[in-house]
Amino acid sequence: MTGYFTNNSRPYAEQFNDGILLADAFDLTIYSSLPSMYSDGSFNSNLNVDRLAGVSLVTMIANNNVTVTSTSLTGTGTITFRVYPNFALFEKWSKISWEADGDVSCSLAKIDGTPIGVNVGNSSALASNVELSKLQQIDVTFTLSDATITSLTFEYSANSKDRVVASVSKANVTGLEDDLQSFKDFIDCLIARLDQGV
Repeated sequence: MTGYFTNNSRPYAEQFNDGILLADAFDLTIYSSLPSMYSDGSFNSNLNVDRLAGVSLVTMIANNNVTVTSTSLTGTGTITFRVYPNFALFEKWSKISWEADGDVSCSLAKIDGTPIGVNVGNSSALASNVELSKLQQIDVTFTLSDATITSLTFEYSANSKDRVVASVSKANVTGLEDDLQSFKDFIDCLIARLDQGV
């Protein structure tokens, strides 16, 4: 497909606008969970390989003495993931959480190594920091001390400021689950067609 979308295009430009209106009608929180949102549902020990997890592009860029299996990260050492929240409505990072046995801490840095000065508590809201409100890659380092991590979740807030806003009344919420399923089916179909190059 080349050029701009028009009302004669497949998929219709109007359908993309419907998605934007839906996003504007709600305060959205977006999650990327590892390893469940990887296409194979597994961690991978390969360094410098971009992997899609939900809307995030995640790349393991460093591993110091952490054993990576398909279901866990184990040991005493550090492991760093470079994470990019790959969606246009991104507003900021909200939380980072993990499920683990043992002592785990987390720190954030810009990709040039400059630390981002916020405390990262497991499942705690991240303090305001201008770097966490930029659509950019962030290095997330986990320090394990005789620990095993079985899941990681990156949480983002979506930005609906300065956009067209839709009003949803209680009467319109009836049947919303069916409508959202139809929208999900449309998005799944669109992704499948894009993967096929249609």
